[in-house]
Amino acid sequence: MKCPSCNHEFKLKVRQYLREPRGRHNCPACGVRFKLKHSFSYIALVITAEAILAAVPAFVVLHFTQHFLYYVITLIICSVIFVVPLDFLLDDRWRKSAKI
Repeated sequence: MKCPSCNHEFKLKVRQYLREPRGRHNCPACGVRFKLKHSFSYIALVITAEAILAAVPAFVVLHFTQHFLYYVITLIICSVIFVVPLDFLLDDRWRKSAKI
């Protein structure tokens, strides 16, 4: 991750990621607050990952159990297990930073 003000590069830590779910972070070098932009490729990748990694197992559960509640629970669990860590990695590598 790169600060848009001082161009300082730093790794996003899990604690920082969990504290700021909206993607607004502080630079550890200069203290400037900045946000992460959502590009089209980032949004497309997250939606595709959600469809593959979370929706497919949930549809399998729905097919075998025929209970919508089990489908929703499986969808939420798979999203937390697969998509949230993927989003953390993408925040650090793909998303560009911009001043607030």
